[in-house]
Amino acid sequence: NEDFDYSFVKVDERLNDGEDEILIIAKELLETVLGPIEVIHKNKLPNPKYDPEDEEPKEKKYIIEEEKEVMYEIIKTVKGSELLGLSYVYPLAEQVPKQMEIEAENELVHTTFHGDHVELGEGTGFVHTAPGHGPEDFEIGQKVGLPIHCPVDEAGCFTEDGGIYAEGFTKDMNDTIIADLIAQDLMFKHDTINHRYGVCWRCKTPIIYLATEQWFIKVPEIKEKMLSEIDRVEWVPKWAGEGRFHDWVANAKDWTISRQRYWGIPIPIWICPDCGEIKVIGSVEELKNESINEITASDEDLVHRPYVDDVLIKCDCGGSMERIPDVLDVWIDSGVAGWAALYYPREEEMFEKWYPYDFICEGHDQTRGWFYSQLGTGVIALDQAPYNKVLMHGFVLDEEGKKMSKSLGNVVQPEEVIEKYGADVLRFYLLWACKPWDDLKFVWDELNNVKKMFNIFWNVYVFSTTYMALDEFDPAKCIVDGPDANVTLRNEDKWILSRVNSLAKEVGEAINDVHFHLATRAINNFILEDLSRWYVRLIRGRTWVESDDPDKLGAYYSLYTTLNTLIHLMAPITPHLSEEVYENLVKNLDAEAAESVHMDDWMYDEALIDKELEAKMDNVRDVIEASARARDVARYKLRWPVSDITVVSQDEDILESISSLEDIIKDPSNTKEVITATEYENLTFIAKPNLKTLGPRLKGDMGIVQKFFGQAKADGIGNSIKDSLDSTGKYVVRGEDREGNLKEIELSVDDVLYETELPDDVVSAEFAGGNVFVNTKITPEILSEAMARELIRRIQDMRKDMDLDVEANIGVMVNTDAEFKELVEKQSDLISEEVRARSLVIFDGEACEVCTDKGLGREYEDISVEYSKEWEIENHKVIISVVKLS
Repeated sequence: NEDFDYSFVKVDERLNDGEDEILIIAKELLETVLGPIEVIHKNKLPNPKYDPEDEEPKEKKYIIEEEKEVMYEIIKTVKGSELLGLSYVYPLAEQVPKQMEIEAENELVHTTFHGDHVELGEGTGFVHTAPGHGPEDFEIGQKVGLPIHCPVDEAGCFTEDGGIYAEGFTKDMNDTIIADLIAQDLMFKHDTINHRYGVCWRCKTPIIYLATEQWFIKVPEIKEKMLSEIDRVEWVPKWAGEGRFHDWVANAKDWTISRQRYWGIPIPIWICPDCGEIKVIGSVEELKNESINEITASDEDLVHRPYVDDVLIKCDCGGSMERIPDVLDVWIDSGVAGWAALYYPREEEMFEKWYPYDFICEGHDQTRGWFYSQLGTGVIALDQAPYNKVLMHGFVLDEEGKKMSKSLGNVVQPEEVIEKYGADVLRFYLLWACKPWDDLKFVWDELNNVKKMFNIFWNVYVFSTTYMALDEFDPAKCIVDGPDANVTLRNEDKWILSRVNSLAKEVGEAINDVHFHLATRAINNFILEDLSRWYVRLIRGRTWVESDDPDKLGAYYSLYTTLNTLIHLMAPITPHLSEEVYENLVKNLDAEAAESVHMDDWMYDEALIDKELEAKMDNVRDVIEASARARDVARYKLRWPVSDITVVSQDEDILESISSLEDIIKDPSNTKEVITATEYENLTFIAKPNLKTLGPRLKGDMGIVQKFFGQAKADGIGNSIKDSLDSTGKYVVRGEDREGNLKEIELSVDDVLYETELPDDVVSAEFAGGNVFVNTKITPEILSEAMARELIRRIQDMRKDMDLDVEANIGVMVNTDAEFKELVEKQSDLISEEVRARSLVIFDGEACEVCTDKGLGREYEDISVEYSKEWEIENHKVIISVVKLS
């Protein structure tokens, strides 16, 4: 439908039995004024208002229906039912005499009757009915017995039945018809309105409904079977079948299957022009056998026009049967595609194997399209729906939720997205952004988020292949179990193998359920949270070990297996990226690997899934995140170690998780020790009186208790008060009242409230199962390592500036003050190992020649060979020189 401006008229039509009584009828399609047979009105509201007794000869008595308040005097109110069956004078009887001929043949013509489709919100409550110009008018005409009159031809021009307007194009005759109505004093009002109107789907020009002879499928006769098949099919979402499609089929009418076009599948029906006999031909072979004239066309050509039109068939009456000129509705083509693609009924092998097919997918506009055509033809031909599962997807809209349209300039071309981001990013985004059955608002920023995830995945892949290549890692040589095992798997390795197989199970189920948004979101979360931000972070240090250490091989093996499994899960969604990684990571290392990831089986090993370990790791991650938040509160850098963190929880499972995975916690939390407890021992309790319980009971003696707790805070005895109450359930306070009398007041557990106070060097943060307490006290040992870590960070930044390979060895010279030198010298081995330094010289005072050009006997201008830079580290001036060593 499109918006159009139309002439809108309200026509006076006089009642036959009352010369001055007039119906006011609203009309926007003037071409159908020539074709009306009836006037329909809404008869359920008792609001037509007029005065049949008015004797004034010049006053017209208007019969109207009106919901809104208007400026007129109400003379009389009648029921709408009283207007049924009234006859009226056709306003253009002289111009269109055919109308009067039709009236003479049928007494129902030019009378009034009821119609439920008449709306009172617009117009007058009366509308013309032209059974030859619209489905609703046609159906009402059939119901009450009106003739089907259509004075417009297929070119949109009036036929000879249009009287003086014959041969005129309908839209061009508007002004002429309006002028004739005005000349006869029959125009109450005319104006121009803008409203929605049906258009040709191809050229977007307005259409006119014409009643024509067509061929139909009697859908109501198979409706119950169609509805039962809808119930059998699995619909995603459920409401697509149980609601929308079910309702559509339940209200379906006969299906028009004929079209008056040249191109299309010719309807194989032959009719005898002499006796009217009808014959349906079922195959090319049958057509050739029935033909009475010579056929020269090939079998392939014979099923198309014009060849099939030349074939004549002998009729039992002795005449020659000719094919009807119509072609089939193209939705019949789509409806039979399911078995036609399997060459059925000519061939049966593939049909028996594949029919009905498992799954189809289309947009929600196909409720009355492909879903319907397949169901109808399937039930007619094979007594069942041709599909077992249906996904009804939504449409892609612009960022504001508007339909993409060239006229609005908001169309995003796939080629534009692919050029900027690649096909795989677009594919992943479309499945990730929303539920498949919802409309998707295309947002460029969200596409950027998906791209960032891909970049992170690629960085993990590059990290993995870089170190694996350096160490010539071969997964085929890895032996995980048995006496010959050469691989050691830590808890974090077993965890990532469990997680990736849990992911495979989750993604597989989601894809089978066609919940693609769940599959892609699970993959996205795994890459960002589990793989990149957690596992790679845990194993990075193990990859720097020089030898073929079983512990390092365990990290390589787990990372390789995880990536291999992951690309198999991603292959249906991101085929190009998955294949690229597979070619380099898998095929290069495994001669027996499948030719392509898309030719391999789905990777999933239930035996590697350890849900208990995954739950424990979730607890560990919560603790580490809480530890980081506590550091933020204290402004204590994560790079600096702490002596201990204490995890306090009442949940034994959490405490057991922390104890069993303590080694995993230490490195990310940068702590020397992990302590677990049900309570934090170093917590100071400040006791306070509970005024709600003590006030009403003590009244004037309340001052004794308040004075006591004030002194208790100063003396720091809150912990002993709590211990006493916890052990005995009571605590006795002694003091003098206002008269100087000594009193003892016994307090219960409910009478005392507590505030907690941490030691100065302790900070805490909550997590779902408890609290984490971080000891930030800086000892000489802690400070030494902290400064070493600061120095390592600067050297690593300089390596990056020099664009050194990860395996490149360097020489380092550090010139600083004596205090900083003393702090970091103790950590020389740690610094050298972390930055891959073969030589490390730390001095204060004048520079030595160990790492200078003079000392090495070389001069360089390029910083990729030698690089010096001055830094300030915690108020210490530090000059660092780095030399690349061969």
